Amino acid sequence: MRTLFIALTALVLGSCASSKKGAAAEADLYGKEWKLMELNGKQVNTTAERLPTIKFEKEGARVSGFAGCNRMMGTFTINAEKLIFSPLAATKMACMDDNVETEYLAALSGVNTFSVDAGMLQLQAGDTVLAKFK
Repeated sequence: MRTLFIALTALVLGSCASSKKGAAAEADLYGKEWKLMELNGKQVNTTAERLPTIKFEKEGARVSGFAGCNRMMGTFTINAEKLIFSPLAATKMACMDDNVETEYLAALSGVNTFSVDAGMLQLQAGDTVLAKFK
């Protein structure tokens, strides 16, 4: 019984340790192109030809990615547990297909914190998850 208790305690503590928020998760942002999986609580079409993405570059605190039709770019600031994007710029290609670009860019403008848990990036407004990436 004691061995089972110790094993369960280790499992719970280990799973809690994998969730990182704010500045503690900052290093996990870099060197990846994150692909959007969920936006405003709704699953995105993962069979789409190109999923919206986001990429963080430590040098220059730059952010860039694909918004669904256009490329987007800007800068960001991480301070304690806060993540704030500058107003993001985007190319201006005309988009004929239904895409999530407008909703995606609006969600990014509302982000003020983030976490990384089990290889998933969550961008949040307070406790509300706006976007999840893998």
